[in-house]
Amino acid sequence: MTATDKPEAIKAYLRFCLLSSTVVLLLVGVGFWPSKHLGGSEAVTAMLAGCAVCLLASWCGGLPIVLTRNMTSAAIVNAALGSMLARLVAILVFGTITVLSGWFERTPLLVWIGIGYVAMLVPDTLFTLQSAKSLSKQPPVDAA
Repeated sequence: MTATDKPEAIKAYLRFCLLSSTVVLLLVGVGFWPSKHLGGSEAVTAMLAGCAVCLLASWCGGLPIVLTRNMTSAAIVNAALGSMLARLVAILVFGTITVLSGWFERTPLLVWIGIGYVAMLVPDTLFTLQSAKSLSKQPPVDAA
């Protein structure tokens, strides 16, 4: 990534963060009443924590994509794989810490981490595809 690509990459990452935050807000909006009805206020708190864990993991998963933006096609494929790995590791680490902290009800927390993980596939995939499209618009990079 050249110096002129950095502002564009930062803008793209911030748009990704905004989109993923919007998805989490939609999840919270949809899940508030069922969580409150089925598990009480403790389940709502666990839902919020689970959605926060998923949001952080999604943001971590976006970093490999933004760091290899406007690189070769092999680099974008490796970045996509690295993104999936970073997201999985982040969800495991943040999720484990949150579950073992004991601050939240375990069952609703794990349910919402699972729901959030699946829901965050949408912005993550869109961001990866957007980066791949920007790659196809770039002139070929010389290996020399």
